[in-house]
Amino acid sequence: MPEPRVIANICGCHGIKGELKLYPLMDSIEEFYGLQTVLIQDKEYKVDSVRPNKQFILMKLKEITNRNMAEELDGYVSALINEELEEGEFFMQDLINLKVLDSEGKELGKVNNFTETGQTLIFIKLNKEFNKKNDLLIPFVERYINKIDIKEKCLYLNEISELIELNK
Repeated sequence: MPEPRVIANICGCHGIKGELKLYPLMDSIEEFYGLQTVLIQDKEYKVDSVRPNKQFILMKLKEITNRNMAEELDGYVSALINEELEEGEFFMQDLINLKVLDSEGKELGKVNNFTETGQTLIFIKLNKEFNKKNDLLIPFVERYINKIDIKEKCLYLNEISELIELNK
């Protein structure tokens, strides 16, 4: 059975009836129109309506009847989707918990999160040996990302010494 995939990030609310303002994390917003249920904070909700709003999606959930209830929800929205992947494609969610290896093959840590607002960034929780409290932020561009192997659960980086210096 397919796993739910992250499809959007909750940006806020819209109006007084409890519509959620979502930033879509899929290439096609057409997938949103066929959704019957979504998962938010590990709870399932029934989708009442979906409509576009500039670069966002407005989603009304049957269980959320007012703005106060909608304001309680945050984080990512997940759903079962039927999107077929091409060879070499993957879902951004698949990056979470991948081992991150530097250009010499040394394990730096694991992918902790990602964001797609503006330039996509990946957040790497560094191993304890680096004695760093904050995540290392890496732009998701070819200059820094060498290879992603979902089957092996590894993300290989190019030379990133300048990013490590900036993140100190």
